[in-house]
Amino acid sequence: AELQPYKLKEWLELAACGKKHLRPSKIYPDKFYVPENIRQKIDAWLDDKIFIYNNEYGNQWQQAYNDMVDMVESGAKLLIIDNLFSMDITSLEGDKNNQQKEFILNVTTFARKYECHCIVVCHPRKSTDFLRKESISGTADLTNACDNCFIIHRVNNDFRKRGAEFFGESAITSYINYGNVLEVAKNRMFGVVDYLCGMYYEIES
Repeated sequence: AELQPYKLKEWLELAACGKKHLRPSKIYPDKFYVPENIRQKIDAWLDDKIFIYNNEYGNQWQQAYNDMVDMVESGAKLLIIDNLFSMDITSLEGDKNNQQKEFILNVTTFARKYECHCIVVCHPRKSTDFLRKESISGTADLTNACDNCFIIHRVNNDFRKRGAEFFGESAITSYINYGNVLEVAKNRMFGVVDYLCGMYYEIES
């Protein structure tokens, strides 16, 4: 519910268009827009590929779970839950930590049962240290149960300083020209950990 549907759609169109086909806005400086003829092609392509959950249904986990079943039975292969902490999981048993554990187990079991991929976005607790998978608010079972865990680092002064303390200065220095760094913190299939991948932020799109 963080973005209105039309705004999310607009952002998707910008990314799908790419800066090669974008046009500079005549109203807003340093902003770009998707030309109408290209927008129509993107919309036609997206039509049966992306579905946004109707937030008017509420954020009850059981309702969302039932709707996820409908989605995968209709052909969806990737489900994104953004984010864990906006989901009402109070129907699950136990205290908050146990409810979070049950939730993540529900999601991993669902993914295997329906042979689809589920991404759960989890925000970190306020931290003065370099972000690790233990930085996620809640129980450690969240990252224990999942198959893969990725951390997105913003390349800023904290990343330079605290990242150097963790990975070493030379390793972090090679990433300072990126906008963000994606870290593979856990990978069940191949056992990859502590792997960094620099990402550029494309302002135009």
